[in-house]
Amino acid sequence: MIKEWLHSGCLVLCVLGLAVLLSGSPRRFRHDPALVALTGLFALSGLSFLVSLAPVWTGLDGVLGRPNVSALVAHLCVIGLLVCQQLVLTHWGPPEHVRRRTVLYVTAGVVIGLALVVLFAVLTPGASRPSGFTTYYVHTPIYRAYLTLYIAAYTVGEMLVARACWRHARRTGQVWVARGLYTVTVGAVVTLGYSAVRIGGVVAALFGGRADAWDAVAWLCADVGSALTLIGWFVPTVAQAAVAVRERVHYRRLRPLWNALHAVIPTIALEPDVSRATDRRLRVRDIRWHLDRQAVEIRDGQRALRAHLCPGVRRTAETRHRATGLHGADLAAAVTAEQISHALAAVAHRQEPVSESTDYAETHVAVGATQRARGGGGTQRMLGLPVLVKDSIETAGLRRACGTSDLADHIPSRDADTVALLRRDGAVILGKANTPPYCNDIQTSSQFGTTPNPHDHSRTAGGSSGGAAAAVAAGLAPLAIGSDLAGSLRLPAHYCGVFALRPSYGIVPTRGHIPRPPGWATQGDMLTIGPLARSADDLDLALDALVAPSPADAVAWRLELPAPRHRTLREYRIGIWPDDPYCPVDAETRQLLHHVEEFLHRQGAHVDTATRPVGMPASNRLFTELMYATGSAAGPDDRFAAERVQADALTPDDRSAHAVYLRARTTRHRSWLRANEERHQLRERWADYFTRHDILITPAAPTAAIEDQTHLPLAERYLTVDGQRRGYWDQTTWSNLTSHVHLPSATVPLAHTAQGIPLAVQIIGPYLHDRTVTHTAALLHNALRPH
Repeated sequence: MIKEWLHSGCLVLCVLGLAVLLSGSPRRFRHDPALVALTGLFALSGLSFLVSLAPVWTGLDGVLGRPNVSALVAHLCVIGLLVCQQLVLTHWGPPEHVRRRTVLYVTAGVVIGLALVVLFAVLTPGASRPSGFTTYYVHTPIYRAYLTLYIAAYTVGEMLVARACWRHARRTGQVWVARGLYTVTVGAVVTLGYSAVRIGGVVAALFGGRADAWDAVAWLCADVGSALTLIGWFVPTVAQAAVAVRERVHYRRLRPLWNALHAVIPTIALEPDVSRATDRRLRVRDIRWHLDRQAVEIRDGQRALRAHLCPGVRRTAETRHRATGLHGADLAAAVTAEQISHALAAVAHRQEPVSESTDYAETHVAVGATQRARGGGGTQRMLGLPVLVKDSIETAGLRRACGTSDLADHIPSRDADTVALLRRDGAVILGKANTPPYCNDIQTSSQFGTTPNPHDHSRTAGGSSGGAAAAVAAGLAPLAIGSDLAGSLRLPAHYCGVFALRPSYGIVPTRGHIPRPPGWATQGDMLTIGPLARSADDLDLALDALVAPSPADAVAWRLELPAPRHRTLREYRIGIWPDDPYCPVDAETRQLLHHVEEFLHRQGAHVDTATRPVGMPASNRLFTELMYATGSAAGPDDRFAAERVQADALTPDDRSAHAVYLRARTTRHRSWLRANEERHQLRERWADYFTRHDILITPAAPTAAIEDQTHLPLAERYLTVDGQRRGYWDQTTWSNLTSHVHLPSATVPLAHTAQGIPLAVQIIGPYLHDRTVTHTAALLHNALRPH
């Protein structure tokens, strides 16, 4: 009886899950293999419980004319649903492993299923036994073999599911997905009680004992574990549906405001137009796209009305609504509504703009989902957002040690220009992030300790913005600001599995950064300051705040970056530079670039893997010379004098790494001017390349994060690529492509190695086309890593 009740309850869960999964459009299944596998999981699970119910069991026996065939059907369904669970997790994981693991799991399921069919065909049970079948026939050698094979496959499958769900739950950034996967993990562990009882029954049968002594416990473990597993897979789906319903409500509530704005400013409608007919046909699965779009259009309409915002209307509205007890966001919403209403009337009656306009209420307009729009709401887009700042960047009243005891007592009296911009935009400075002394390393160890990689503490987080990257990856901060000269933003982001943007040189002020000693007014050659984040959209948000002229130039200059060149991946002309003999990458990195290339071809993008904008050896040589030269400015005078003596003593044929370093560090001004001319010629070659291409995709580094080598002297550190030992600084060679030619470049996490370490690509764009870089980063990541 307990088995019937438990099976019936689980069957209800399966039906509910299927109903939710099948409620959307069938078109979803064409491009989402994980959704197909998840639907198969619920269908097979439901079928296994259905055929195990006594009335169905006996009815099926009568129809097929063979006793107990329901047992075989149920067991085959269980094997199939275990395969489906693995397929869901496989398609949520690194894309480079999908095909191989899919073939492996499907093949294993088919082989086990065929073996069960053969063994069951040999078995000749005499009577239908919907209850007690398992324990009744366990004394039969053939059925014992059948049951042993089934329980072994079941046990291994549940253990694999538990392990994989636990790992995915720890990695996902989606709260409800993590909770669901943890629940699946618990359910899989509970079902192992069923396996233990059944194995015990087989052993007892071998020695003439009772096989049904713990039968009730077996079914309790199996069905409770199955229920938890179904609930775990069901939770993210229900949560997503609930969010979609809530967003649909927001959409409907905002529609009258959109209609009023569109009536007087029809140009706010983005192409293609969202008509009322489309609105009536709107399905829940599309609502987020429509809501975001509507929010952006409403913001565009509000901006277009600013010239008609009358200060008198605002003052009157604020006075009246304060008298009714409104304050904060509610007051701002009421005042803004009156401002919009008055401005709409002014535009409709063709009134001239007011001579002295005002702005909307400072607090975010409380209109629900419009807060999702980029740049929306008031004048402070980052209001209240905690931001971590690399310890090389000045923060007023907060110690800035730059990783060295030399500056342990340095407390700046003013903010660096970038920190001032963040505060102006409403950000809250959360604290300082670890960096190696004077940013002079590509792993992060300082007087404050070593920053490990969050994914594997034996590996480095990279440097010199390693502390910032590790903090964002570990969820300690939603956004961090670091700096980049030779990949110091992009390499740690790659190693830690987060996003980073090295902006176009010169668009983010860098005064207040070390190196350059405290108090210096000049900025370093090639140095940029940029964001690290958990999404490309957050990079864009940070860019809104950081892009500005320096305070000295702000009197007359303004910066307005161009919009992304295109809207979809198929429209982009994409170059791919997957490998190079000068700096070869490992097999897993090559596989990732190959996967990206195949995906872009399927999307219909124009892909060019043959054309190179520059030669890597000459480009890297020039970068190295310029980097050593700029580093000499802030060094001690006595050290520079000693280096000049050593450089003058070099023979002309000495081309060693140390000789290159000394010559570049002590270069004459004429030589630097020649190098700078070579740099600008190189920039022209890149500019010419970007007349035929929109972006270039390259490896972020030769490998994923390497072992931390803090214990080794710098000269003894190394990099291993496919078993070959390489120079330590080869880690940054791919990053070095863009630093000296002023181009924007972003790190975009797309996969993991077989050991679970993040793998990223680098996206390079034309000068000042930072929005194109962040836009393609978002498109690519969302397409390849939707979970």
